[in-house]
Amino acid sequence: MNAEVAQCLANARRARGITQEELANRLGVSRQAVSNWERGETSPDTDNLIALARIYHMSLDELLGIDTPRPGEDSITADDASGEAYAAREEEQPAGPVTAGQSAESDPESSDDSLAANIQILADDAEQRQTFWRRVKWAAGAAIVFIVIGIPLIVLLLSGMRRTMVILEGTATDVDPSTGAFTLVLDEPIRFSERSPAYTSFVVTPTKDVEYFLPPKTDAEGTVYAGTEYADTYQLPEGAHVRVGYNTTAINSHNLPEAFSCDHIEILP
Repeated sequence: MNAEVAQCLANARRARGITQEELANRLGVSRQAVSNWERGETSPDTDNLIALARIYHMSLDELLGIDTPRPGEDSITADDASGEAYAAREEEQPAGPVTAGQSAESDPESSDDSLAANIQILADDAEQRQTFWRRVKWAAGAAIVFIVIGIPLIVLLLSGMRRTMVILEGTATDVDPSTGAFTLVLDEPIRFSERSPAYTSFVVTPTKDVEYFLPPKTDAEGTVYAGTEYADTYQLPEGAHVRVGYNTTAINSHNLPEAFSCDHIEILP
């Protein structure tokens, strides 16, 4: 806190003959807190500033040393506002508007207006702070909801759209020599859930770049290798035992079409 403000607080208390202990009891704070204010180590909050102004019968401007009279200017202070000193000063000075530097006793209405204006300013500041923190709390709540609900939902959606491959195994029947298309009769029917239909066969159409992976063979030297053929040099035999892969998304993998194309076919022994 500003050293001048701290000095103003200490001077106001001493001028009224109040000890730090007595002031602390009236404010409901510790004596150490009052001492810290007057040493400039900490600042009283808004409520305590208003309470101090009322205890000292001062405006907040006077309490904080704001708009104090400049050297050479005369003003009426709390010590002057009593008995003959006040009467003599009133005769010497012409009537005129009361300045901000005059005490609460010299013009109670002006002092009350000044205090009320300062209290209103502080109340407006407090309302703005409350509005700010309400917005912070709302934003924090929205962030928590997004973290708890939004992120898992996004992850679930993205996982459902992830590309996946369904591997099907069965016998190739009704092979079309011109297109290479065939009917794949599954070794075992597929039912992904109780609500989904049971799949027993699919119509498979190889792409023009389809690769046929042949069963491993052993050459004359005993070397084992797996051959690879393409549509222009290989004709899938009728009744071949094959395994094919179908590209889809995770969310659609339980609803396979009755016909699909593939770019690789594995011929099983």
